Amino acid sequence: MGPNKNPINNPVSFLKALAGTMMDAHDNYHISKSRGDYQRTMGIPTVVTVKGVEKEIKTTDFDITQEDSEALFQNGVRAAQKFLETWDFEEWKKNYRQKTS
Repeated sequence: MGPNKNPINNPVSFLKALAGTMMDAHDNYHISKSRGDYQRTMGIPTVVTVKGVEKEIKTTDFDITQEDSEALFQNGVRAAQKFLETWDFEEWKKNYRQKTS
């Protein structure tokens, strides 16, 4: 099991966790309502392991190390490769980008 996504230790960490949850929900809502966007969205895991330590990189972590950045980048590479193994752009266009008369 990975690290706690939003650990709450005090009022400040509570507000940070609340803001993070709200941002995630907001993003997911808009992706789910956009025509075809959900089907072409890749989830990139934000939990990385650097020097044997597992931790989550949040969207508001602006001061991550070069190693954290590289590990997060590699998560993105793996997610893209997995997505592209089954992605059928022609089928997606047929389902979501048909011209309407």
